[in-house]
Amino acid sequence: MHIIPRKYSFGGFELGTGMYVSSTNPEELANKLNFELD
Repeated sequence: MHIIPRKYSFGGFELGTGMYVSSTNPEELANKLNFELD
């Protein structure tokens, strides 16, 4: 058995579907990726 601690707490959607929801502010992410939002 391997025990791996998680950095973030995942909800039912993430655990049930295997898809992850980004909680990042869209403007902050756009700046990080060097895009402009209109």
